[in-house]
Amino acid sequence: MAEREDLAAQLKRITAAETAQVRVESAEAKVAHMSKIVDRREDALIERYGGPLSQFKVSGTRTRMEQALDRAETELARVQQVAVAAHRHYSAALQTAPAPEQWAQIRARHAELANQRRFNEAVRTEAAARVRREFGDPDPGSPEARIRAANLRPPGVGFSQLSQARQTLSVLTAEQHYRQGLSPAERRGEERARRDPAAARHLEVLRAAEQAHQAQQERSRRQRERQSYSPGPSLGDSFRHRGPRL
Repeated sequence: MAEREDLAAQLKRITAAETAQVRVESAEAKVAHMSKIVDRREDALIERYGGPLSQFKVSGTRTRMEQALDRAETELARVQQVAVAAHRHYSAALQTAPAPEQWAQIRARHAELANQRRFNEAVRTEAAARVRREFGDPDPGSPEARIRAANLRPPGVGFSQLSQARQTLSVLTAEQHYRQGLSPAERRGEERARRDPAAARHLEVLRAAEQAHQAQQERSRRQRERQSYSPGPSLGDSFRHRGPRL
């Protein structure tokens, strides 16, 4: 987490330095372009109105050419100031950014961590989908849903935070099992049945046997109650009904 944040900050400074470099190159290109325009207009003016009698050659065309030259020189001064500011900004960006020879290494490491993070997210997504296919979706907010959320560890969660979350969830799970009246053995059986289909079938067989045993005990209890509370036989029925032998 810390390495990824540090690399992201360095990559941001590298991007700022590269942007400043592009602005410097653009400003220098504008300066070169305006310098050519100024030189060309100045050469045209000298060629047409130069010489020893240049002060006597006054015309509207000369005035327009001189005004165009003045505008070009003004624009050249402006783009030169922009280029100076771009160079200053680029120098400041280079001071805060890592060394240029480390840029490729930083980019490669940042891309590696990004690919690893995407892979981990894909694995967690597939694991969550497999759990939903096998066991279904738990109730939102239930301890089981919180345990699954804690087991699917999100990026950036520290070990201490995850351990504390699991301890809290274990307490909530124990409280839920206590309210449901499950014994520790039944709780272990329930948890194993969620993970293993064979254990689930075995648990169903055990439950059916337990229910049959309880039903047999209930029938025996009711039969004993009927025998204990039934009236005794009369003298005429002694041959037809024999009570329990002493």
